[in-house]
Amino acid sequence: MRIYISGVFLVLALSHLSAQKSLDLKDCIDYGLVNHRSVKIKNNEVGIAVAEKKEVRAGYLPSVALNASVDNNLKVQEQIIPAGLLGDTDVRVAFTKQFSTTGSLQLDQKVYDQALIISLKTGKYNIEKANKNTVLNDEEVIYNITSSYYQILVYNQQYEFLNDNSTIYKEQIRIAQLQVDKGVLAEVELYKIKVNYNNNLSQVRLCEKNIANSTNQLKNSMGYPIDEEISIINEKITDELETSDENPFVAGNRTDYQIAEIDMKIQEMDYKKIKAGYLPVLSVYGKYGGTGFGDTVGQSFNSIADFSSIGVKLSMPIFDGFSRRSQLQQSKLKYDNASETLKLNESQFRMESENAKIKLEQARTSIDEESENIKLAKEVMSITDLQYTKGIIDMTEWLNAQTSLKESQNNYLNSIVDLYVAKIDLEKANGTIKNFYSNLK
Repeated sequence: MRIYISGVFLVLALSHLSAQKSLDLKDCIDYGLVNHRSVKIKNNEVGIAVAEKKEVRAGYLPSVALNASVDNNLKVQEQIIPAGLLGDTDVRVAFTKQFSTTGSLQLDQKVYDQALIISLKTGKYNIEKANKNTVLNDEEVIYNITSSYYQILVYNQQYEFLNDNSTIYKEQIRIAQLQVDKGVLAEVELYKIKVNYNNNLSQVRLCEKNIANSTNQLKNSMGYPIDEEISIINEKITDELETSDENPFVAGNRTDYQIAEIDMKIQEMDYKKIKAGYLPVLSVYGKYGGTGFGDTVGQSFNSIADFSSIGVKLSMPIFDGFSRRSQLQQSKLKYDNASETLKLNESQFRMESENAKIKLEQARTSIDEESENIKLAKEVMSITDLQYTKGIIDMTEWLNAQTSLKESQNNYLNSIVDLYVAKIDLEKANGTIKNFYSNLK
């Protein structure tokens, strides 16, 4: 059923992709949660855990074994009957014949095995852990896709800024060329503009490369074929992002914390299972078969006589060289380590949440400042451009204004990157990244 459902999701995802040319963030995540290779691996691990539990449970089900053999006793072993029983001398007697045939069917059923009972309970925790690992993997897929997607949006915004700057440079080069032709502007001033224009073109090419690299990273995060084209919606980046930063941190919300809790339970069950090894194992059995002897193979089959038996078996360890005691000591220390690891993880996760909150708040403050700066820089550039055209200011002041605009653009983009990274980091740190995905429209 799980495979069937995954197949349905795959068909829906592929049909969805084929029905549209550009993907938004939710489309990318939908595709990744079905097609990324790690998703299939984690699903297989769930299947493995289920199969392992069935394997353990088989130990409490009846086992039936069929055994059959035909022996050719090339030299029949003889026994000696001492003198005085059948005569005055020892008598050599063979109690079998050259050919012997044996067949038996035996049923064994365990009645009580405490270690096996505990192993069955452990299987439940192993399945639970495997399921949690699939959830954790889904969260990683969501995080990686979102990070790559946001990076592309930021590079796209940078690309727009650089193209706008190229337009400004081109117009100014045109005006400066006219002034040089009229002899009112030194040619070196034109060269200064062209140098800045060429530098801007280099940044455009670098930005194009960064967009291509980030797109490949997005494909890899989605499990999308690298050699196939993909197009995402060029959403306008915004500083108004909804986050879960006002929700209190709860370590138990994180899937990796839940997995650590399960690991501690599994280790506890391992200790109990080793300890249960001191207890007796009780089982019953029933056996039915037949044995035949003859001078030929045919005679051994024709003379088969049946037999049967039932019984009870009790097995209890007495002394194992202190092996189990050493195992108990190891298991106890492993349990203590699992408990300490859980506490260590809680402290680590809380720190990650607090750091993400601080980074998010700083990014919001920077965004407010840089948003205002970029507006002022654009206004200054507009006024400076007009003043230069009218000959009020010289080329140096115009280039300074252009440089200030580029710096404010870069600072704004850096703040946007910090904001988006802090947002997704906080969602991950608080264990709410799946809620973030569910709320996407």
